[in-house]
Amino acid sequence: MRYLLDTCTLLWFAQDSSQLSSAALSVLLDPGNELTISPISFWELSMKAVAGKLLLHLPPIGLERKALGEGFTVLPLTVEHVDRFHQLPTVRRDPFDRLLAAIALAGDYIVLSPDSAFDNLGVKRVW
Repeated sequence: MRYLLDTCTLLWFAQDSSQLSSAALSVLLDPGNELTISPISFWELSMKAVAGKLLLHLPPIGLERKALGEGFTVLPLTVEHVDRFHQLPTVRRDPFDRLLAAIALAGDYIVLSPDSAFDNLGVKRVW
């Protein structure tokens, strides 16, 4: 299966957090799954850290290295993703979530996230 990690899932995985659900952990540990991350998640984490809303134990490049070391793929951001973002219903205003949803829809990914807001955007989600 193909999965796109939500920003909080990426952060919790990198921090070995107990906040990951058993279903999410199962997905993350299954070597048969394709696990991907968007650069949007690194941007979101960086913005929150710079604003003082989040303490990052690793800088964005360190998070990327950890993810790559675990076999994750970092996807490019494309104009197709932005176009999908533009077409999504306005039920969710958070630009990061909307862009992650657009990327998931464009690439037929299941989003690995605790956030049920993705459900209203037509995205398949596991948690």
